[in-house]
Amino acid sequence: MTRTLVFAALLAAAGLGPAALSAQTAPPGNAAAAATPAATPWASLSEADRAALIEPTRERWERATPEQQQRMLDRARFWASLSAEQKRLARAGVERWRDASPEQRARMREAWQRRQEQRRERRGE
Repeated sequence: MTRTLVFAALLAAAGLGPAALSAQTAPPGNAAAAATPAATPWASLSEADRAALIEPTRERWERATPEQQQRMLDRARFWASLSAEQKRLARAGVERWRDASPEQRARMREAWQRRQEQRRERRGE
């Protein structure tokens, strides 16, 4: 779950997080949702539109070191392995982080570090 939140935070920083998805996830009857057109399925996008969406990722990949590329690939595979519910929880965590004060973020960071240490201890590291 923690890795999920970290990845979700990275997506949000890249403009692919909850804010970018809010129009698609707005509850029915919401005025913002009523003003937003329905989501377009990937399969119905033109090749040019698909290329335009993929281009920023390709550029980041080309600029990345081999270690950064491996980390990007690992995170993408991890995200793909998550269930829809796990992704929903990750997005909610990103929203909580985004809305948190600096003091709240410090407490969240400390709690995350404690959980990481507990996991390491359980694995015997």
